[in-house]
Amino acid sequence: MESINLQKCLGTCLTQGLAEVARIRPVDPIEYLALWIFKYKENVTMEQLRQKEMVDLERERELAVIEQEMMERLKAEELLFQQQQLEFQLELEMQEKERQRIEELQTAQEQLETEMRMNIENIAKSEDSSHSEVALNIDQDL
Repeated sequence: MESINLQKCLGTCLTQGLAEVARIRPVDPIEYLALWIFKYKENVTMEQLRQKEMVDLERERELAVIEQEMMERLKAEELLFQQQQLEFQLELEMQEKERQRIEELQTAQEQLETEMRMNIENIAKSEDSSHSEVALNIDQDL
C-alpha cells in the first residue's frame, strides 16, 4: 500500500530518480536520491514558470497585435475623416465661388439693363429733340 501511494505521488519522479541512482551508483544513494528529487521538483517548477511566461508573452503579443490593428484602423479613419473634411471644404469653396460668380453676373446684368434703359431714354430724348427741331424747321420754313 505504501508503494502504491509513493508511486501515485512521486510516479515518474521516483522512477527516474531510482534509475539515475542505479546508473551513477553514488556512495550514499539515499542522500543522492533526495537531492535528485529536490532538483527534479525545482526543474519542474521552473518549467511550469517558463510555460506560464510563454502563455503570458503570447497573450501580450496578441494584445499588442490587436492594439496595433486598432491604431491602424483609427489612423485610417482619421485620414478618411480628414479627406472628407477637405472635400467638404473644397465643396464649400466651390459653392462660394459659384455664388460670387452668380452675384457678379446679376450685377453685370443689372448694369447692362440700366445702361440699356439710359440709352433708350437718350435715344427717345434725341428723337424727341430731332422731331422738335424738324417741327421747328418746318414751322420756320412755312
